[in-house]
Amino acid sequence: MDVLPWSAEEPVLYTLVVTLSAKDGTEDTIALQVGFRGLETSPKNVRLGGRPLALRGVRRNECHPARVWQSGLPEMLEDIVWCKRHGVNAIEISDAPVHARFYELADEYGLYIIDRPSALHRSSEALAEAVEAAIRRDRAHPSVIAWSLGDSGQEELARSLDPTRPLMGASGFPELEKVRGEELHYAPVSVAPSYSGVTVRNHMTFTSTGDLEFLCRTVEDGHATWEYPAFIDVAPGETAFLPVEWPASGMREVSVRLSYGTGWAPAGFEIGRGFMPAPPQGASVGSARRGPTQSAVRPPWGRSALASFSVAPARCAHRGGGHREPSPAPPPTGDRPWRGGSPSALRRRPRRAILRRGRAPTTCPTG
Repeated sequence: MDVLPWSAEEPVLYTLVVTLSAKDGTEDTIALQVGFRGLETSPKNVRLGGRPLALRGVRRNECHPARVWQSGLPEMLEDIVWCKRHGVNAIEISDAPVHARFYELADEYGLYIIDRPSALHRSSEALAEAVEAAIRRDRAHPSVIAWSLGDSGQEELARSLDPTRPLMGASGFPELEKVRGEELHYAPVSVAPSYSGVTVRNHMTFTSTGDLEFLCRTVEDGHATWEYPAFIDVAPGETAFLPVEWPASGMREVSVRLSYGTGWAPAGFEIGRGFMPAPPQGASVGSARRGPTQSAVRPPWGRSALASFSVAPARCAHRGGGHREPSPAPPPTGDRPWRGGSPSALRRRPRRAILRRGRAPTTCPTG
């Protein structure tokens, strides 16, 4: 069967219809959303679809005092949208499994889940029941990529119930509620402006940058004085150079934006940014000998926020803009697969293999 694989970057889901028929002619039918993906483990890393997986995650506890010890659908959507907009691709469940609807949303929007059976029991029998109940309930979700058992001592039981997923210890991810106010995020694509262009590095695992817009502009006295939108297709995990003829003055700034709307952000939403201070007086714009002078940006939660699965930590970038609440994602229609994280992905144009420039550079008013 030829299917499109599921990943957090391209969460392709299919509708599975199961019908149970009895001899007397009665039938019972149920429809499920399923995803197909290949997960491989080794002592060094976890590979999804044959590629090493780098996790940039947070820990989420559904039982939070600020939420009166429960989370409804609005709170679940708020957490998932925050993660997607801030470049977080993984969530570790804390203390106990969360509501079943949260796993469905993770499948639809595209997030990797490190699931955890209830850690509130003390007896071995209760722990074994909790581990079995959690694994049987959640193992059909493509978003669940690992189990975190803590010190329950039920590793053998977990492997017998699900030999396809690894068991992992503490990830070191920060708590979601503690990092909500951070202005930094994990950028899936990092940009470093220089005197002659922009160095673009794609940290994504499966998706190229062909559908992203790179808005280059110069800023003087807080106003944009020149803009130049461009497109460049950089393969996953690769780095490329985008040549740009910058004006002679002004701070160079590059904004990486979505060129299409998704279930978690509208078209034009910024997912990364890089800048270089204005060149000194009398410096030549084309003088590449000086090399790039970019601002060093550090991850907001430190290197420990990257799980041991990671083979290369993704850089972070400053992001602007306020929070916009999305509408719930639409249900799948017909037999076509639904890409919940990017509903318009089914209508995307073909990937570009070469640099594609945008419209002519424009001069912005400074008044």
